[in-house]
Amino acid sequence: MFVIWSVVMLVAAIGQRRWGYYAVVPVGLLTAYAIQQAAAWFTTTARPAFVTAACLLVVIASMPYIAGVMRVLPDLDADTRAAAEWLRDNTPAQFANTTYLDREQRGRTADYAILSWWDYGHFIVRIGQRVPVSSPTWQDEPAQWFFAAQNVEEAEGRIEGLNVRYILIHRDMVTTKFYAVVHKLRHGIIEGWEEMLPNSMAYRLYHSRGWGPYRLVFETERVKVFEVIH
Repeated sequence: MFVIWSVVMLVAAIGQRRWGYYAVVPVGLLTAYAIQQAAAWFTTTARPAFVTAACLLVVIASMPYIAGVMRVLPDLDADTRAAAEWLRDNTPAQFANTTYLDREQRGRTADYAILSWWDYGHFIVRIGQRVPVSSPTWQDEPAQWFFAAQNVEEAEGRIEGLNVRYILIHRDMVTTKFYAVVHKLRHGIIEGWEEMLPNSMAYRLYHSRGWGPYRLVFETERVKVFEVIH
């Protein structure tokens, strides 16, 4: 079972670097087990020297990979940070008389929701200190269809009942990530995403100064935040 777990984590880490966090545990345990088994071939007096040398070899061999990981740029750009900070400093608290971070808020429903593509959910939580509709931990697919919706009526129907008050749209959502929006929502089918883009709510909002119930309240070079006026 442990071997299966290790193989699954290794394959997952090769596919997406986010799984590397989980792969560290089985890889570390397997390395320790291999050193222990190899040490049994040495005498009692020579065993400590072998274990020390083996551990040093593992550390030295790992250094290029550690250095490579340290050079990986974070997914958080300055525009997303600025938008999340704006949400933190300029929007009402989502829970009466306290913040979402307080322990007693767990399990309670926020007074309003913030909608964005799930990629940006953790930034909204951690920096913006607000609760999003979706995040990498929880992805509300019906709400996410809002961004691919081809007309206002469809878009509004997707978020009906969620009390969405703010919408955060990043330029990547209407360029490099829009195919992923369609891929996710169509469960692997991406044909026709180019035709969907110009009429999508994400595209129309991002390339506007706001219209109807959507009022532009914050913008940077790559991010816009709209307030939904009901």
